[in-house]
Amino acid sequence: MKRIKLCVLAWMALIVATGPVAPAHTSGAVIRDAYWNNSVGVVRSLAADIQPAVVYDDLTEIFARKSYDNQKPFDLLYAGQSMQPEVVHFRDVTYGAHIWRITHTAQGYTYAHNHINRSPWNADGSRLGLISNRRFPPYWYNPATGVGDPHLYLVDSDGDNLINLNSQNCPSCTADSTRFRHFVWDRFDPNYTYFAANDGLYRLDVTRPGVYDKVANLSNTARQKVIYATPSEENVVMVIDDLAGSYSDPLFYFVDLQKSLGDPAQVISYPIAFQLDWPGHDQTNETSFHDIYFTRRGDGSYGFNYGPIAGVGEPIFFIAPLDGNAANVSLWYDNQGSLDIPYHSHPVWGPGGALTAYFGEQYPYGSNRWGWQIADDAARTHIQMVGAYDGTILGGGHIAWDGYDPDWLFCVSGSDEDRRLFRAHIGGSENNAEPFVNPYSGLNDDQDGYQTLPRPAQSPDGTKIFYHSSMMASTDAFVDAYIAVARYPQPPLNVRMASSTEFRLAWDAPLFYREIKGYHVYRSEGAADHFVEVTGEAIAALEFTDGALVADRDYYYAVTSEEWSGLESNELSNIIRIRYDGSHYTFTDHELQGRRDFDRAAPPVVQNLDYSTITEGVYQLTWEASSAPDLWYYNVYYSVEGVPSAIPQRLIASVPRSRTSYIDWQARKDAPGYYRVTAVDRQGNESSSGAFFVSDLRVTRAVSGSGAVTVTLQWTPLPAAITTTLRYSPTRITEANWSGAASLTDTLPGVASTYTGTVSYTAGTVYFAIKSQNVEGIWSSVSNNAFWPCRVVFLPLVLRQ
Repeated sequence: MKRIKLCVLAWMALIVATGPVAPAHTSGAVIRDAYWNNSVGVVRSLAADIQPAVVYDDLTEIFARKSYDNQKPFDLLYAGQSMQPEVVHFRDVTYGAHIWRITHTAQGYTYAHNHINRSPWNADGSRLGLISNRRFPPYWYNPATGVGDPHLYLVDSDGDNLINLNSQNCPSCTADSTRFRHFVWDRFDPNYTYFAANDGLYRLDVTRPGVYDKVANLSNTARQKVIYATPSEENVVMVIDDLAGSYSDPLFYFVDLQKSLGDPAQVISYPIAFQLDWPGHDQTNETSFHDIYFTRRGDGSYGFNYGPIAGVGEPIFFIAPLDGNAANVSLWYDNQGSLDIPYHSHPVWGPGGALTAYFGEQYPYGSNRWGWQIADDAARTHIQMVGAYDGTILGGGHIAWDGYDPDWLFCVSGSDEDRRLFRAHIGGSENNAEPFVNPYSGLNDDQDGYQTLPRPAQSPDGTKIFYHSSMMASTDAFVDAYIAVARYPQPPLNVRMASSTEFRLAWDAPLFYREIKGYHVYRSEGAADHFVEVTGEAIAALEFTDGALVADRDYYYAVTSEEWSGLESNELSNIIRIRYDGSHYTFTDHELQGRRDFDRAAPPVVQNLDYSTITEGVYQLTWEASSAPDLWYYNVYYSVEGVPSAIPQRLIASVPRSRTSYIDWQARKDAPGYYRVTAVDRQGNESSSGAFFVSDLRVTRAVSGSGAVTVTLQWTPLPAAITTTLRYSPTRITEANWSGAASLTDTLPGVASTYTGTVSYTAGTVYFAIKSQNVEGIWSSVSNNAFWPCRVVFLPLVLRQ
């Protein structure tokens, strides 16, 4: 039997009422009197929960909300510069991968969020550059469709600070608005992006929005130009005359960003038509490319295959020198040519350019097996097959090896029926590729197309993969951006004491460090079994000085790494033991790197959850910032069937740690809604929904007399409690004003579950709350507030027909 207590103010969860707009609340989270109509004296039963026909990854509530997608209030969610984050953290239920959605809108994602050969990741993995023709104030859009001009968007890799790049100060960058979406990040500086204009190459420093600096002059200023690949390892940008058929003699422009504007050697230019004479090649196709990218070798060479405009590329793949000398062009092509060299479909080069991964044959390196192959790029020898073609798996999708980890690469199957993302380990067993993400893309309706094929892009350290999917969209005509964790960042190496006369801990950066924001130091006293972080925010330095240590006591230290995305090492560095004798410090190696589950402590429960009604079905939630030093994000849960459990089925949003509010614009309009907000730390621990606070304090009896009221309070005692304190106040009791509330009793044992007491009363409302203390001397959080006068209603009602 469900019980609805109208007198209870919920401390951790809230219910919002439907109907007329309610006034904004200025204090604590509330349960609204949403079930009792005082004018007619009847009780409404809870509306049944909606069960969508299709649900992926247990995200029931999110999929139930698809019908509200076309009501997204873009202007409301735009706060003058950035959009409200659109993040949802969840797990792939099949493979367990940690995934977070970066973007979500019902309209405007008719372009893939990143273009093949141009990585969305910046140099340190802190930001992503996204392409979209989504609606974004104040830019033009079609009110009927919500679709506007394509623009470039930036977003932090944790999903925060989604902004549109204002191009108004660079009109030459946007002469053709569709070209503006072709950008690249600098190889070395994480703040620099580049755009090709008719007259040159322009740089935007994202820390100076709206300021575009011209860094290179380009000839043929009447021609529109496009950046066609991620810069080379030496920071050379490849620009090409627009290949939409506008020019009969399109040119390459290679801009060396290490040379300054005006340097005669800064720009190399020559025709893209090499007039190559090879079997199977049509010279009339030499005005368009199917694929083109730098090889990542030290010579700046690049690979490409020509193809008819708007058609599939030729089955011939060329390698060209940076200087454009046609005599030095080499090639791979399939066995219809005279050299019997296997065709390399969608090839990518790994770090350093020594190895290449491709879809194709082993022949003539070995048996003529089709699949996902690894080859020695220079020696033309086959290394291994990492994934075999079996009709549904690894049949010619796109490969990602654009990070700097030489051991791991990713691909998406090219099959229309199977678009899972795979990862493979170089040097592992034959056919060791394994699926680790199911993007569920292209499964909504018959509008599946080219954009729904996920094109993976590897983060700089190879810890994460960017992809896009129509999974949560209302139709396959639109796609959203996602990030999936492939492996966690490595902890630092060689943790040690740097001095014997002062406490100074030191360590070395891990092998892959481009994405690392800083480091966290953990300490355990007495024994290496209860590590507690002592740094709080990540520190960028490779050393740390702790406070004074107690003499003749053992201390154990270890360190982790944190990325700009918020992802932290899931294992400790090597652990060292330190002992202080009063004048000197000594350390010994205690344990090798690899300790996991070192942090199982959940963040404190989120406090003071509150809401205000913007309009029917649109509510703004606010809460108090978590005190957890290792906070990563907040989860928001929703239900119409009661206070929601913290489970994927009730998840609606994940809010970055810098924010303490969220506008829910997809709430049900036909039923009251319940919300819960939890805090999640970097190790994935989630705050409890009330493991250590009383949540069901209630007034079960009240007798009022002259100037006083005698109330009986009842609650469920906490299992760990040894003492209990009750307080009352004429205002709602919170952590902030607990000490100022009057004491009703502070002598109750922890097992007590009821108390009767008398308090002064003349008018208004009296509020009651409980705190309990455990054997370790730790006090619980403030309970929910019970209050008087009130009434209690029990559901469900049994109605007879």
